[in-house]
Parts: sequence; structure tokens; C-alpha cells
Amino acid sequence: IPLLEGRPFVSSDTLGAETVAVLGAGLAERLFGTESSLGRAISLIGFVDGEDVRVRVVGVSGNARLEDLLGPPELVLYLPFVQHYSAPGNALVVATTERPSVAARMVEEELRRVDPGLAVVNVLPYADVIDGFLYEQRMNAELFVAVAGLGAFLAAAGVFAILSVMVGQRRRELGVRAALGATGGRIGRLVARRVLAACLLGLAVGVAVTIPIGRWVANVLYGVEPWDPVSLGIAAVILLVAAGVAAVPPVLRAVLLDPVESLRP
Repeated sequence: IPLLEGRPFVSSDTLGAETVAVLGAGLAERLFGTESSLGRAISLIGFVDGEDVRVRVVGVSGNARLEDLLGPPELVLYLPFVQHYSAPGNALVVATTERPSVAARMVEEELRRVDPGLAVVNVLPYADVIDGFLYEQRMNAELFVAVAGLGAFLAAAGVFAILSVMVGQRRRELGVRAALGATGGRIGRLVARRVLAACLLGLAVGVAVTIPIGRWVANVLYGVEPWDPVSLGIAAVILLVAAGVAAVPPVLRAVLLDPVESLRP
């Protein structure tokens, strides 16, 4: 969380010192508008045992999402831990260059020196905390991947089946073309054009359908828009590749067609 203005908490912000606070940017704007909030005094009504607490703003931090990662940033105010201990429990967020397991052991040892009977629980990397918040979105993503994979398989199977039937029905026509001098490449392009036209039509319909249903899909996505051009482009490429792979056997069958055999009754 970046510091935008003023200073962070320092070691001199102790119990006997002046009570200070750092405001989130959203709260600073809500309280003071475009004016600087540094040095301003704020009264926290009934904050400690029903008593009012008056704090002085010494810094402004960037906005942060503390409860809902998918919602708007909350209005927050930060207080020094030493001046405002919150019972019965607290969470420490530790940044480290060590491996998380090593850092956790070091922190726990330091806490034991302060109080040997202190209960230290729920030690885990912050990435796991984020994963917990995004569990529903991750499950939705995995479900969409499974459905998309099944859809791609069915589309490829459909392309293979239709092309196989088409090559079988046009066997004589393709044999006549080959007998009249059409090369295998020309026959292959003739068949492949049918696949490409069908795929482009399907992609156009798919993109057109994506736009009106995008608002509903947005509710189960995180970090990407339903009409994101990169995502749509990747999906289109995957479908074209699947259709292309499925089209290879029927196209090869048409290219390797023996004109003599195809013209026999």
C-alpha cells in the first residue's frame, strides 16, 4: 500500500506520544475534499471503551481492499499498533525476502520472547489468503475451462463428421476434378474453404452473443472483462486450431482420392 503524502508510523509513536493516524486516500477525500489532510485532527467517537479518541493525521496512503477484493476500496484509517492494541487477537503481515516458512519461524520465535504463552495461529503465505477470497471465482474459472474444453471437443468432432460426410458425398465430383487435372492442393483448398467459412460464421455469431450476455458473465469473473479483446482473440484462435486439426483427416482423404476408384459405380 503506497504512502501518498506525509509519513508512515515511526518508533516514536508510542503510548505517551501524540495519538496519530494515517488515512486511506478515499477517506481523506471524503473528509477534506481536495484540501490536504496532513495535520488535521479527527475525533473517533466511542473508540476506546466508549471514550472519544482524538488523533492527528500524519500521512495519507493509497486505497486498499480489505474485505472484498471484487468491490470498491473501503474507507480506512490506520492507527499505530503500540498506541491502539486491539484485543483479543491481531494479525501481523510480514514482508520478507526469506522463504515464508523460515520467516514464519523467525517471527514466532520473537513473539515467544515477548510472551511464551502467546497463541500463534493461522500462519500462512498471503497468496493463500488471496486464494481464499477468490475461491468462488477460481471454481467458476475451472468450471468454465471444463465447459469450454468440452465445447471445443464437440466442435472439432462436428467439423470432422461433417467434412467426412461431405467428402464421401462429393467423392465422384472430386474424382472428376482430379481426372481433369486438378491438383491435390487445389482439391484440399476447396474442402478447407468450406471449413474456414463455417468457422468464421460461427465465431461471428459467438462474438455477437458474447456482447449482450457480458454483463451477466462479468459477475463471475475477476481481473478480466467478458468482452476483453485478448481473451476473445485467444478463444477464437483455440477454436480455429481445433477445427483445423479435426479437418486434417477429411482433407487428406480428399487430396489422396484416387480418380479411378472414385468414378467406379
